[in-house]
Amino acid sequence: MVFKKILVPYDESAYSKRALEIAAQYADEVKNTQIIVLHVVPVLPVPAMYLGTARSTKTGETTTMAAFLKEVHQEMKIEMAKRLQDLVKKYRLQHPIATKIVTGSPAEKILEVAKEETVDLIVMGRAGATGIGRIVKAMGSVSRVVSEKSSCPVMLVNKN
Repeated sequence: MVFKKILVPYDESAYSKRALEIAAQYADEVKNTQIIVLHVVPVLPVPAMYLGTARSTKTGETTTMAAFLKEVHQEMKIEMAKRLQDLVKKYRLQHPIATKIVTGSPAEKILEVAKEETVDLIVMGRAGATGIGRIVKAMGSVSRVVSEKSSCPVMLVNKN
């Protein structure tokens, strides 16, 4: 079986970095393989008691918590876009690599993007989430959910 379009979910963990390396190595062997690097900015549930007001990080003005969280998510996406561009530079010369950043539940979004992009293979770390991702991960292993529900093959990799 030849995989021509590979999705690599990326959360900045050693596992996801290794997954990207493995996908790139595969693409070295199978020409014209496209890699899509996906980062999912998780949506964190905020208890109603915290839904007051906050200061905007851009303007310093008081705003609703909903507007503040939307602003924070947008800033996270912008920052991650810069980091992903730096990350894929070393691979892009040899392989067609696209980056995509979405907001939502990591497992759901990985499955959704895999279907939308009609990928042939998902290469992802078997564990990994860092920072905010650890909180979301506590709700269930992202790699487990993806491997159980994916309509395409899923390769789970270790960090070394």
